[in-house]
Amino acid sequence: MIVINKDLSTDRIRFTTAHELAPILFEFPKDSQKEKLCHAFAGAFLLPKVILEKELMKKREQITLWELEEIKQIYGISIQAIVKRAHMLGIVSDLYYRNFLVMLNQKGWKKKEPVEYEGREEAIRFKQLLHYVVSEEIITMSRGAELANMSLSDFKQDVQVAVR
Repeated sequence: MIVINKDLSTDRIRFTTAHELAPILFEFPKDSQKEKLCHAFAGAFLLPKVILEKELMKKREQITLWELEEIKQIYGISIQAIVKRAHMLGIVSDLYYRNFLVMLNQKGWKKKEPVEYEGREEAIRFKQLLHYVVSEEIITMSRGAELANMSLSDFKQDVQVAVR
């Protein structure tokens, strides 16, 4: 069981959940730096190398705050974790990373970043499948409304077909 502090920001909850998932999925040697490995797993899980290299390119001297905020909004990972991941992958230098940590502390962004993650954290697969089966007329609108636990009129509004 994973227990997470609900008062954390959404991006922190995502990272913490991935971090806590690591020891469930992997067995760590007793003498390992378990926390460091769990952090590395969470970063890789939420922001794979190929994705971060696509977003930032392979090597950077500087990264703008706008770029970091955009990556945060797209992938739901904190700015701090993005830069840590970029450092681990060699995208940014040791010097850049150290300077970033100093700036983070000076601006108070270690606890509250300048922008909140606004992404939706809801499972939409059921809704996607429901829209598919209704639009393809595999099931009726009334059956779709029943499955969605909505009135037929509300469901019809929700499932407007773009082109008929």
